[in-house]
Amino acid sequence: MPIVGLMLELSGPAAASFQFRVEAIFLGSPATRIVSNRVVASGPTGREPLVGLRITLKNVDAAEQLETNPPAREPGPSDERVRVFRNRPKSDQLASA
Repeated sequence: MPIVGLMLELSGPAAASFQFRVEAIFLGSPATRIVSNRVVASGPTGREPLVGLRITLKNVDAAEQLETNPPAREPGPSDERVRVFRNRPKSDQLASA
């Protein structure tokens, strides 16, 4: 069964210090970007399968410090990609069975 929705929530005493940064791509839809301690994502109709996902947990306190003292190195292109899921070719599926 395909994944058609995503829900993440931080809890506990330190939850207020962190946020999720989620980028999700549902089939046929533009990328959805959400930054929050509670994330709910799905496609426009709720039936589109999830085909790309990137989740980062961000320390809010550390992010505020970085704004005043930026790092010397910017993230590279490979750090900014959303992972896209693809089906295996049928020949690979048969060989692994």
